[in-house]
Amino acid sequence: INCWMASIVTPILDRYGLRTGDADSGLVLRQLAVVVAEARFDMECILCTSPLLLEMDSFFSSADGIADTTSVANMLFDYATDLLEGPLVQSQLDRMLNDASTKCPHSASYQKNFVAAEYEDLEPIQ
Repeated sequence: INCWMASIVTPILDRYGLRTGDADSGLVLRQLAVVVAEARFDMECILCTSPLLLEMDSFFSSADGIADTTSVANMLFDYATDLLEGPLVQSQLDRMLNDASTKCPHSASYQKNFVAAEYEDLEPIQ
């Protein structure tokens, strides 16, 4: 994978390992979409002593229960895609791109014992 990543435009990183310049160069995750058409939550009670468990099973099997479960599944996927499109994942992708050529044996920049570039810690805002 490092050789493939070495062929992608490498973003310029600052001393903290954060991208400077064009926000859309290199490898960027934008507008990810994951949608669940229908999600079902099936329960099977083996030794039920609580009537609430039987009610829950009945609710999850109903049309409203399926709609609610589908809605929750889509909210979770929306949250996950927001994280994947965010700055934390982007900075990790950028750092991987910058390190890729030194980890690819077919690259002129290859370094056999290279682990990863080191960056300064971010300074806290006072």
